[in-house]
Amino acid sequence: MYGVPAIAHILVNAEGGLDQVVQSLRGYDDEDAQAFVRKWDSVSKSDRERLTFEEIAVAAGVHTLELLAAATKALFLENQTISAIIATTSHPEIVRSTIKQAKEPGGHRDRQMLHDAMGFTPTREGATFITNRVQVANFRGLPGQSIEGEEEGENPEAHSVPDLPDFDDEIQQMDTIEKRLLEGRK
Repeated sequence: MYGVPAIAHILVNAEGGLDQVVQSLRGYDDEDAQAFVRKWDSVSKSDRERLTFEEIAVAAGVHTLELLAAATKALFLENQTISAIIATTSHPEIVRSTIKQAKEPGGHRDRQMLHDAMGFTPTREGATFITNRVQVANFRGLPGQSIEGEEEGENPEAHSVPDLPDFDDEIQQMDTIEKRLLEGRK
């Protein structure tokens, strides 16, 4: 084993140790990873206790530094996927909690975050959420209805839409009033 780079001392730092590394390698579609796992599975448990991780890698025909790279990628991808699953399945509960807090008198930051997330907060381009809702409600009509001056089947985007008022000043003024009320001032 002279000249073979040691990697086990690095991999034992994985949350579940070398067992977790092997499990992650099982789910990683990489030639070196799969060659190592095949060799690992062919070695008896008692032999695994006497052999080093590096010796098993060499017996599998895998360079230890290549196996280290594969293990790092496998662990990263596995944990990234686990994190995405946790975040995705927890998101509705977090949104409910955020909305509940936003409805409380001290929930100003939660309200602001929800407004930002929904595109309700004005930007330099204007409040697109409000603008789009007004345009849909006022200028396109209901399905099956034509808009005044529009022929059936004609593209409604071809007609000019009047400019809507800029809500920035009104919303900022309402925000200032809300802050004063929350602070107990008039």
